Amino acid sequence: MRFLSALTLLVLGAAAPAAVNAIVYKDQVGDIDFHHQLVGLPQRDTTFFYRPRHDDKASLLYTLSDVGVLAAVNPSTGAVIWRHLLADDNSDSTYKEHDTFGTGHLVAVEGEGWLAAGLGRSVHAWNAVSGRNVWWADFAGEVVDVAVTPSRAADSGKSEVVARTDVLALFIEESHVVLRRLAGNDGHVVWEHREVHSSGSAAAPSTLKIASSNDKVYTVSLAPHAGSVKVLAVDANTGHRLEEYSLASDVYAASDLLFVGSNIVAWTDKSRSKIKIGVLGAKHQKYEFALPEGTASVLVHALRANSAHFLVHTRTAGSVAHRAQVYHVDAEKGTVQKAYDLPQAPGVGAFAVTVASADSDAVFFTRVTTDEIVLVSSTSHGILGRWPTTQPNNLHASGAAVAEVMPRVSGAIKGDSDYVVRTAILTAEEDWILIRNNGQRAWTRPEGLTGSVAAAIVDRPESDQLVRALEEEESRSPLAAYIHRVQRHFDDLEHLPSYLQSAPGKLLRSILGGKSTDDTTIPVADAFGFHKLAILATRRGRLYALDAASPGAVLWNIEAVNVGESHWAVKTIKVDELNGIATVVAATAGQSVAVKVETGELTTPDLIDNANGVTASAVLVNSATGPWLLAVPGDGQIPPIALEKCPAESIVIRDTSSTPYSGIRGVRFVASDKACTQETTWTFTPPPKYRIVTVATHPTPDPVASIGRVLGDRTVLYKYLNPNLAVVAAIADEATVLLISLIDTVSGQLLSSTTYNGVDGTKPVDCLLFENTFLCTFFADYAIASGSPDVAPQSIKGYHLAISDLYESTEPNQRGALGDSTQNMSAIQPLSVVSQNGGNSASSNSLLLLPSVSSATFVVGSRLTALAVTQTRQSITVRQVLAYVPRLHGIVGLPRVGAVLDPRRPVGRAPTPQEMEEGLTPYAPQLEMDPRLILSHERSLLGIETIVTAATHVESTSLVLAFGRVDVFGTRVAPSLAFDLLDKGFGKLSMLGTVAALAASVFLLRPMVAKKQINLRWQALL
Repeated sequence: MRFLSALTLLVLGAAAPAAVNAIVYKDQVGDIDFHHQLVGLPQRDTTFFYRPRHDDKASLLYTLSDVGVLAAVNPSTGAVIWRHLLADDNSDSTYKEHDTFGTGHLVAVEGEGWLAAGLGRSVHAWNAVSGRNVWWADFAGEVVDVAVTPSRAADSGKSEVVARTDVLALFIEESHVVLRRLAGNDGHVVWEHREVHSSGSAAAPSTLKIASSNDKVYTVSLAPHAGSVKVLAVDANTGHRLEEYSLASDVYAASDLLFVGSNIVAWTDKSRSKIKIGVLGAKHQKYEFALPEGTASVLVHALRANSAHFLVHTRTAGSVAHRAQVYHVDAEKGTVQKAYDLPQAPGVGAFAVTVASADSDAVFFTRVTTDEIVLVSSTSHGILGRWPTTQPNNLHASGAAVAEVMPRVSGAIKGDSDYVVRTAILTAEEDWILIRNNGQRAWTRPEGLTGSVAAAIVDRPESDQLVRALEEEESRSPLAAYIHRVQRHFDDLEHLPSYLQSAPGKLLRSILGGKSTDDTTIPVADAFGFHKLAILATRRGRLYALDAASPGAVLWNIEAVNVGESHWAVKTIKVDELNGIATVVAATAGQSVAVKVETGELTTPDLIDNANGVTASAVLVNSATGPWLLAVPGDGQIPPIALEKCPAESIVIRDTSSTPYSGIRGVRFVASDKACTQETTWTFTPPPKYRIVTVATHPTPDPVASIGRVLGDRTVLYKYLNPNLAVVAAIADEATVLLISLIDTVSGQLLSSTTYNGVDGTKPVDCLLFENTFLCTFFADYAIASGSPDVAPQSIKGYHLAISDLYESTEPNQRGALGDSTQNMSAIQPLSVVSQNGGNSASSNSLLLLPSVSSATFVVGSRLTALAVTQTRQSITVRQVLAYVPRLHGIVGLPRVGAVLDPRRPVGRAPTPQEMEEGLTPYAPQLEMDPRLILSHERSLLGIETIVTAATHVESTSLVLAFGRVDVFGTRVAPSLAFDLLDKGFGKLSMLGTVAALAASVFLLRPMVAKKQINLRWQALL
């Protein structure tokens, strides 16, 4: 019996570490980390199926999303074939949220296998198969529309004539509208036409469109002050102006201009009672058609290159129901006529337009409703195919749906349709899904995760349930506590059947290896703290909960705030783990919400108060009524606070009243008999003509395992540990000087300051502060004198990383003034030092303990952004500085001490044996990015803007979550290796076999040993 019990314990002990891993082996990639390789929300006008090669039978799904990602997706699996971030991911400039969100333009060149895209100030061409850039052209203005011309004869300079398709790009450059024709082969400007904008200033991109025909190019613009839609025609070959005329005089909003195609311009009136159609090339031909009664919104679905047939999609108020009408256009006669109506259906509905065949101008319309997919042709109202589906129960209001229609293969089993249809749809939950013609979902991509602006990693609520239950029982009487415990055990019995059912499978998987059959199943008992929840907030007003471990499954997804056309400016996410409530603090009043982290249920945000106007930050403070979030307005002026909520601690406020030369001040709150008053205790202002660019404070929590650093000779350098520190980086643009200051946020005392010359103020400055270390990254260009008049100064240009360590003294085993004193010391009450005055009476002076700073500066080959530091439970593990490297599309983990980021690396000499024992190497000014330091391995991460970390329940491991404009990436790191965990490749079978062999040996040898001992005793008696 004892043997069986021991064997059971050994088996369970071998099974327990099955989920424990450290990221050191290639086979662990994708097992203990995850990567949501995203592209963003597909846009209605920039998403389509396209066959990149004419001879290929298969098409790819292309999109230029709202976050500026150009991608090709395999429609069979949903996997990304290639993608490019066309925004600022590879540039050195600071990304601005409103710059390029949803303003891209993408067209495909039929039969030639390349795509033309426009975004920001650039127009470029891409190979549709490989995703390689064919050409790239930058201009002064912002591109507002892109189109392609029909193939034309271009003189190649030889006797033969070469056919070429060119790109038309429309720009806004200050007060001018510029139309350019770019050569399709290399992107050079063929001709340029410039007009003064009718409004006299820059216009919204949606009010300027291009329409092209064989010999003419039309630009359609809206003049809101005049309420008119103007059409300008230029010669397609020369760019010369041909004519200009007005189509309408009653359009005052950009949303009323519905569609601009090769043949027509469509708009509607303010009451949504009529749709009006103007035929391009026939300036006097305008048609009006009545819309269904109760129409609240109108969408026009057509092909821009061939708008001979178009569909008008109308919705009622609240998108309760939708209808559609199909129209035909005769471009030669300049006529428009209504063909037929589609019946009303519930919900918002979605439509997709597909070319019927290459030799016909007819098109297919694919209709997606809440319960079916219907295929019709533009030539007749007869239904070509109908497939029931329960997948798109909630479609996105943008109507972003694309479809591919193909004839059924000859000889195949006939169904109710001669066509095969697959449809890619954007749902209201911001998931991009593809539905096959059988009505089943082929794949799902959680594209709503793009545009993440804030996140927090928290423990699963069930992991704290036992702790809360024990605390509750402790506060009760013995009898009540006993009854509560018995009741709790009875409640746990309901989970016993499921536990017994899953136990054998878990045991076998832990021994033999392998994953669970259901990857989305999260274990209730998270003993190692790996399966924490990651709460993400996106700029579109949605909240997500992810499993922080592999595979990063989406647990819930809700719309927290309806932001409309704006964005959700989230400042921070604070989590009350005791109650399982996450409070999201937004900049705009009324957009702060609270949510239950386990279920995603919205609740009242009780933790935050006095959030009126624009919130710049939120600070968790304590008061007589408990902790709460103090919202700091953008101007730094905190409104009056109720007496019962008067904060007990001081806070630091960024003073924005003197922009651009802003300062920082400390504020404390004094509770009197009548009110809670505010007092400014100190003010820090940078020198004249300096502006503060960033402020860094300690992360929360920031535990310290050791108060000193043990050197190679076993002496100790005592760390300067002060939780009330802030690093302030200020720059003088004219002098190109960066000033990095270290201040005490309790007293406002300046503890240290350093200046760096030649710093470019147009490029970002990032800083990080933790334990007794702070570092900053910046771009600098300066020259260093060689010391010899015959040698020219050496120019150093690039991104720099400056790191500093803070110690109490430069001498080992010495604590400076603090070590010789028996007094208590604080920032408010400095240490009193007694000095002898010529042998007479002693004089007492107040001395603030200043840190001893050890610094080093490195030049790095690329910008390091999204700085963070790993966190472990007790901070015993060596820390790593984490950063996103845009040029490498990866996350790097730089060890805090040793051969990389250590200011104590010897300069100009070899390290001593004691220094070599510490792992120090000679200082080198360049910091090389060792591929072994890339935590994301071979993964290509796009648009990472923030990295957050969290400690697990084991000391060796830290959770890492990286997110931003595009991708979401999560992993686990063990900077000091997994010293408290068994490796994934641990031989459990070998161990169990050895134990079994030993047990069998003991079982077989026990009788022999017993017999031998008995014989020896008889021999002794004889």
